[in-house]
Amino acid sequence: MKTNFEVDHIVPYSLILDNTINNKALVYAEENQKKGQRTPLMYMNEAQAADYRVRVNTMFKSKKCSKKKYQYLMLPDLNDQEYWVDGGAVISMIQDIFANT
Repeated sequence: MKTNFEVDHIVPYSLILDNTINNKALVYAEENQKKGQRTPLMYMNEAQAADYRVRVNTMFKSKKCSKKKYQYLMLPDLNDQEYWVDGGAVISMIQDIFANT
């Protein structure tokens, strides 16, 4: 049996522009494609989510992930805009870059 893996952005990169290790996880390619532009908890059913929360909490308590990664992994949905990138700020940065070249 051939198993393919992908590096996934835990929270969609297009929303938060975080390309650091804190927002990445090694996942099964097929599951990553099914997850799409959702958080892990948005993708899972209740039974999967309960098991997942136990695993993530254990990983965090044993210091196997950063606080930021833990927060991303436990994000229930994409409604918390605290994590979102300010589009206006990004546009201003891009304009500054082009103005200075």
